[in-house]
Amino acid sequence: YKLMQALAFPVHVAGSVWKERSMCIDDRIRDIAQVEVAAYERLKSSIDAAWLKFLQFDEMTEELVQKVGHDFLSSSVSNVLPENNEHGTDPITSTRQSSLVSGMTCLLSLLTIGDFDEVINLCNKILLTLKGGKLDNGDKKSRNACLFLLPACCYAYTNIMCRKWETMKLGNTMGRHTASAFAVKDLFSPILDSITELVNLDDWANIDAIAQCCVLLCDGRRLLRLANNVLPHAIKTLMRNSGAAISSDERSVISRVTSIFVDACE
Repeated sequence: YKLMQALAFPVHVAGSVWKERSMCIDDRIRDIAQVEVAAYERLKSSIDAAWLKFLQFDEMTEELVQKVGHDFLSSSVSNVLPENNEHGTDPITSTRQSSLVSGMTCLLSLLTIGDFDEVINLCNKILLTLKGGKLDNGDKKSRNACLFLLPACCYAYTNIMCRKWETMKLGNTMGRHTASAFAVKDLFSPILDSITELVNLDDWANIDAIAQCCVLLCDGRRLLRLANNVLPHAIKTLMRNSGAAISSDERSVISRVTSIFVDACE
């Protein structure tokens, strides 16, 4: 149910934006907006769009968008970040399915809100949770339960910053578009470096999360450093435990991470 609401949220926001633009005095913008509004209305009336009714608004305002977006974001991370847990439930008891739902809801909320500061705040909370788990008797489960959110944060951050860069280029009348890229400070990479230092080299699921972030950032150097740390340790561990059984899920993750490392080397 929560996921259906999260999916409906950006669709309704986009429909509201196009409705506003359909009243623009510029013919080109108005004509495109009217086409998009018609598509939005057809989608709402479709028999396959019942999921859109899970979330409805009488009137869409910027304040309401921010409020609903932050509510979705808080609910999506409440089961993994203790400070966002308002219901008193165990913050580390999450299944694979609930983790997927939380990650998708988190991503949709961040992209719809469009606030890169919110992304960085969430990443800092993840880092603090990892550090707290590191100090809490070395509890691996509490230390790493939230790291699956990191690729969602990274994807949202790169998309929001790309939009910001494009806006800066449009506002640049001097023609030096490349220079505007250097005016955008990278706030995500330092957090990623700190998180990488805390990750257990035996935990392939979290290594996978960091590798995905490197790919999203197109950061081959950081990915190569990660490979240099992970692969020698992995080979020694596999040789030492050659008779130990590996689950199908873990084998799938190891295969995916190894493929990322190989692609980076090529």
